[in-house]
Parts: sequence; C-alpha cells; structure tokens
Amino acid sequence: MKPSPATCILSSALAVGLCVGESYGQPDSSTATNTLDLAVPGSPAFAALGMDPTDVVHPSTVRELAGAILNGTDKNGNLQTGLALDVAPYLLLAGNRVTLADYRTKGAVRFLSRLQFSFGTTKGVSVDDPSARAAAGFRFSVFDRADPRMDTELTDCLVRGATLAFQTISPLPPPTGGSEAERTKLEATQQRRLERAAEEAAGPCREEFEERRWNNSGWIVGGAVRGFSEAGKTENLAWDGSSFWTSISYGFEGVNGLEDSSQLIFLYKYLEQERTPLDGQEGQFSTQDVHMIGARARFGTNHFSGSFEGVYVRRTPVGGIVETSYRWSVAAEKRISNSLWLEAAYGGDSSAIGGGGNSVTTSLKWGFSQRDAPRPNGSPQHSAS
Repeated sequence: MKPSPATCILSSALAVGLCVGESYGQPDSSTATNTLDLAVPGSPAFAALGMDPTDVVHPSTVRELAGAILNGTDKNGNLQTGLALDVAPYLLLAGNRVTLADYRTKGAVRFLSRLQFSFGTTKGVSVDDPSARAAAGFRFSVFDRADPRMDTELTDCLVRGATLAFQTISPLPPPTGGSEAERTKLEATQQRRLERAAEEAAGPCREEFEERRWNNSGWIVGGAVRGFSEAGKTENLAWDGSSFWTSISYGFEGVNGLEDSSQLIFLYKYLEQERTPLDGQEGQFSTQDVHMIGARARFGTNHFSGSFEGVYVRRTPVGGIVETSYRWSVAAEKRISNSLWLEAAYGGDSSAIGGGGNSVTTSLKWGFSQRDAPRPNGSPQHSAS
C-alpha cells in the first residue's frame, strides 16, 4: 500500500514533502518536495534599526535560518557596520514533522511556519557617531502568494517530473537469497539513484516557479525593541524604544507585461524614541519619534532586480518642533550563488537630522533551508507485487 498523505512531511523552510509508495514509480500526487532560492528576506532587526539598504522592505518567504552582513553609511551620512541573524524557529525545530496537508488546511501551522525572529547589531565607526545599537524583533507574513507550499502548480510539476524520472530506473527484483547485508547495500544504492533522479527532475520545476512567483503579492508585519550605547560598548546597551512596521506588495498578477517583471510595495513604519547623532557635536544625540510612509517599485527577474523608492518622514524630537523630509533611494539585488544575495542602495534625505547627506549601503544576505530531494518514504521499497 502507498503511504497516506498524512505521512508526507514539510521538510524545510521553503519545502513541501513528497511521498513515494511501494511502487516507487508512482509518487503520491497530493504532495511534493522542493526548496526554492527566492530572495532572502530582509532582517527585522535591521529594519528596526533603520539600517536596511532600503526603507521599504519587500515581503518575501521566510527561511529557516538567514543572516546578513552590512556596511555603508546610514541616512545621516555616518559610517556603520552591522550583523544580523534571523531564524524561523517552528520550521527549524519542527518543520520535518509537519505534513503538507496540515500546512495547507491549518491556519495555526501556517502562522507558526511564517513567524521569523531576528537579532542584529550595528556599530558606528566615525567620530561623530561611535555608538552601538542592537535590536531583537519579529516578522510575520499575513499572506504570501510566493509561498511554494501553497502552490499546487509546483506540486503537480514535481510529481510529474518524479514519476517520469522513477520510471527510468528499474526496480529491484524480489529477494532471491543472499545475505541481508548485500540486500541492504543494494537497497541503499537504489535509493540514492531515486534521489538523484528526482532531484534532477525537480530543477526545471524550481526555475519555473521562481520565475513565475518571485514578485508575487504579500503582506508582512514586524516589530522590535532596540538597545543603544552612546560609547559603542554592547555591555552598556540601554533601552532605546520600539519599532513597528507593515509592508504590503502587489505583483500585478494577471496583468500582461507586468506580472513576471514588476512589483509595487507600500510601507508604514513607526520608530519610538529613535536616537540620532547631532551634526558636528561629537557624542551628542537627539531623541525623536518617527513616522514613515513610503512606496517602492521593483522590476527585473528572479536572479536580479532593481528598484527605486520614495519615503515621507515625519520626526517629532523630544522638546523640539516637528520636522518633515523626503527620502529617496535606488537599489539593486543580485543572486550571486545558491542562497547568497547581494543588495546595494544609494539614496538621500532632504532634511535629515545629523547633517543629512547621501548614503551608500551594501548588504550580503544568505539563507538556509534543508534541501531534501524527492525520495521514497522510509527505507527503499521492493517492486509492487
């Protein structure tokens, strides 16, 4: 008998499970496995610290584990370096025990799978801003039309490919004698052949999905708490307020000429008690509440995209008067190898506290998801009788 769909598992952060019955040439069409190399999500910690290369963070599918290294100047023209680490704990710890059927039908499973936590730090390296900042935050996908686990077209493609691939491999004959060790060795060799065949068959399905879904619509919300040290020492970090943001994207689904190449993103962000270095006053900072509303246009492919954005910023300094300004930036994001992405941005602020000026920021991002090839469920099976 073939295993039921309930035995098929969600095997990674960007994966769905594939089961193969005793006749391993006949995959169970209710499930499929795949790990996609979509853009690595922006770090919630960097978003809270205002150190993402772009202000308008685009919604994207979470990874089990991700990280980012940042270098450049902040929006006030001060040199900064930073490091962030992000994790989707449910997927990392329990994802290989979650069935695809449960993911698709149970809202609680999707909620936990799409929840990402983050920790990040940045350090000023200029005389005007030697401070250190840290943030611990979260990000949650309210909906994600680029989620491979919800895409039945991808599932069907994987099952078709695996079926054809398995049919090219002759099943093992029934046991006719010999030692148990010899039989175990034959079964292990056969399983490796099946895994290689299924992995090769999955390649075109992955590429087609990434091209079709890289810019699809989504909605994320995030929040964080921040720490701040004027002297730049992490052991002296003190409470530095909180942050909240939400970002929603539109991928022009169904619009010819735009649905595979373009995306619009809209952002609202609130930063409570943000500290900013004062221009020309070494070691002096202002404290302010900040509201930001912005939009970003992305265009390109699943391997390379460019964007430009505009953001309206309203600042309320403690003991001061309300100030407003406009930020702009142009950015590019490039996949340089599997799960490794480089993002760079150049922008400016019309009236930034702390001296303003233009900023140049680069971020090297990597993401990890277990990559399991479609394979027989459990140990290698004999041919069906």
